[in-house]
Amino acid sequence: MFKTLIIIQSNVCYQLLNSLFRKDFSEKPIFYHSDEPVPVIQNIIKNGFLSKTFSPVWWARNGHVQTLLTALNVNKPTDISFKREIIKLPDGGQLALDWGHVIDNPHLEGDDILLVLPGLTGAAIDYRSIVKLGLQRNYRVVVFNKRGHGGLELTTAKLQSFGYPYDVRFVLENFRKRFRERKIHAIGFSAGSGLLVSYLGYFPDDPIIDGAVAVSPGYDAEHLLKILPNFYAFLMLMKLKFMIWQHRKVLKKAVNMRRAVSTSCFEEFEQVVYGAPNGYNDIKDYWKENNPIMALKHIKIPVMCISSMDDPVCVGEVVKFDYFYSNPHSLLCATKRGGHCAFFHGSEMKRWAEDMALDFLHHIKN
Repeated sequence: MFKTLIIIQSNVCYQLLNSLFRKDFSEKPIFYHSDEPVPVIQNIIKNGFLSKTFSPVWWARNGHVQTLLTALNVNKPTDISFKREIIKLPDGGQLALDWGHVIDNPHLEGDDILLVLPGLTGAAIDYRSIVKLGLQRNYRVVVFNKRGHGGLELTTAKLQSFGYPYDVRFVLENFRKRFRERKIHAIGFSAGSGLLVSYLGYFPDDPIIDGAVAVSPGYDAEHLLKILPNFYAFLMLMKLKFMIWQHRKVLKKAVNMRRAVSTSCFEEFEQVVYGAPNGYNDIKDYWKENNPIMALKHIKIPVMCISSMDDPVCVGEVVKFDYFYSNPHSLLCATKRGGHCAFFHGSEMKRWAEDMALDFLHHIKN
């Protein structure tokens, strides 16, 4: 009897594991767009240029697992280095541009510019994968570091608020003078995609950028922070607190540091650290000018958003499908799986969303 139970249990375990290994979790992305998209997007859709299947391995098909792999910096290239350029801003602040290079070939430079905008507290080292892919596709790739981010010294008691577009503008105007004959494309990740969208909406008639991709955007940031799962809200808030604590000697001139490090409320943190020091009376006043959702409808260049419905941070319910139906310049690439800024694909754990982003920009360019 006991032997029979062991055999039955072993057979059940075998069947479960076998089904997991053999089950195909591949999926084709679903695209959402206007009935009358601009010609370049219409051409992309009509000819199926973005037809790559997303195939997560069986043990990484869960959104939380995918997101964890991103946090662990899984499968990041080790042959990418950066050369830092400090940009001095008119108000005495500074930001940094990290230009990517292949270590074995530091003089390799592409034709056009690819600007990468990191997530909440991200730095260049976290984006070596997209940097390497961009270099392989003949871009000069540069990672944008906001004031006080990426190990950069904070020189004024001011951090860049969520949707503040003018620091990005300053850099892009600099690029326009330096790289007159080159196209400029941009990819934003998570909070970086929010900054990118805000910028494009603030300067719709002269964005300088020719094409853009937002990976795992939050769309309506004000609403997102209200429904953000507690676990992820805690982790993100801790990262931000650690970052501002490093700059406490400068920030204490304008920020109530005791209140900032003690609060467990994301909205309160935003108002204390970013809102009040920048002249906003309250959080509602702050979001009126810093919420990317306010800028979406004004964008006039080809832009693609990549969102996963199992994203545990920028959860599926925040995706603004109506926007993609109404703005002919926009395209939404949606998947069932992929997590937050993850999209680890195949047994080699490549970054599917990064490939798709560069494919999109390639067809915009050509």
